[in-house]
Amino acid sequence: MRHLRVLSRWKNAVNFSKPKQVSKIYAKNFIFSPSIGTGIITDRKELEAYFKRAREKNIYVFFESDKFVVSDEGHNVSGFYNFLLGGRGHRARFTFSIIEEDKEYKISSHHSSRV
Repeated sequence: MRHLRVLSRWKNAVNFSKPKQVSKIYAKNFIFSPSIGTGIITDRKELEAYFKRAREKNIYVFFESDKFVVSDEGHNVSGFYNFLLGGRGHRARFTFSIIEEDKEYKISSHHSSRV
């Protein structure tokens, strides 16, 4: 399933501290509402800077895989993930919207909020 491949690529790039790889998983025109911070990110350099800051705080993400809700078309995935950041654990809900772009599946929208 395409959404699982995209989420797996995203998680691995985040967990292996590769901000540039993370940014390549997002579509050309993306929107990211992160759970840490107050802004909405639509710029690739800002996205990379966000994940560089997360890397500096030793981010590690894991999905509660049994909690996925996938739309009928498979383009929207919602659920919960947990992340360690600076030695503290956080639980957040997420929604990823996934599109096909340049023969690859990419994240066009990503919303995350701590619960």
